[in-house]
Amino acid sequence: RVPEAQLRGADERATTQNKNLSALADGSDDKTKWIEHIKQLTARLEQEQKHRRALEMALAEKETSVQDVTKAADQPKIDYGPDMQEERRRREREKEAVMKGYLRQAIDAEKQEKVEAAQWNYQKVLEMEPENRIALQRLGIIAANLGNDQDTIKYLQRAFRQDPDDPDTLFALGYSLIRQQEPDWAVSLLARAVALNPKNADVARTYGMALATLGWTQAAEIQLEKAYNLKKEDAEA
Repeated sequence: RVPEAQLRGADERATTQNKNLSALADGSDDKTKWIEHIKQLTARLEQEQKHRRALEMALAEKETSVQDVTKAADQPKIDYGPDMQEERRRREREKEAVMKGYLRQAIDAEKQEKVEAAQWNYQKVLEMEPENRIALQRLGIIAANLGNDQDTIKYLQRAFRQDPDDPDTLFALGYSLIRQQEPDWAVSLLARAVALNPKNADVARTYGMALATLGWTQAAEIQLEKAYNLKKEDAEA
């Protein structure tokens, strides 16, 4: 902290200099020397004032720094010790176990064709982990099977961001986009689905439908013929 005595000293020196200046003006006959002395004293006075301002600023900064340190010391410290870390890991394990339980119940409900039960369990998973890929994908596919294109697109768009190469997601999302008259994006998704699953007749047929919607007749015919041949092979197998 800057001593206040230094600040008072600057004032006293300035006062003394002003008195000397008055005495010099009254008793000197040499006007030139008098003016020169005035300039010298004025320069010194300005220097003293600058020094004083610097001291005042330094004092203010010191006081602010002390206040900040005091505030920081008063704030409670958070204990991140081994016990708290172990407790956090335990809670994460419990959450993971509960979430897996919901997933198992949802999958079992799907196998038993209990659609509402499956949807409820998948929703519980999303409450715990909003971007869980499995829950998003299954909810989207269930919606597709029910003919609910809005929910299909809502869930499968998010699932697509998690895994852009899942054939089931690509196929169901592409088909719903055709139904919603968005063939441009549907063609892109279904082209990828065909590349990943070239032996799937349904994917090839749906891809052909998307191409036809865009007016790409020749390409659509190729895919539709491919789908017909794949179906024929399946029937003969």
